[in-house]
Amino acid sequence: MATGLDQLVGMGLVGVSAVVFIYYSVWVLVLPFVDELHPLQSLFLPRDLALLVPAAALLLVSAGLGLFMMAVRWKNHRSKKSA
Repeated sequence: MATGLDQLVGMGLVGVSAVVFIYYSVWVLVLPFVDELHPLQSLFLPRDLALLVPAAALLLVSAGLGLFMMAVRWKNHRSKKSA
């Protein structure tokens, strides 16, 4: 059973994910139809970054996952050698 702190962290992560999803969806799906001089445009990044930001995030997550897997395999290989 999850503790209160685990539940709080989980709810926080879900909340942050929801905010990021809504922000990105509005940025990519709604803003192209809004006039460029509208004040709403100042709340969002330039449209040029709409594909660059997720691509960079995917690259960073993939690199981090690869490094983690490499470290685990290296650690397991070392422990088998010494046993």
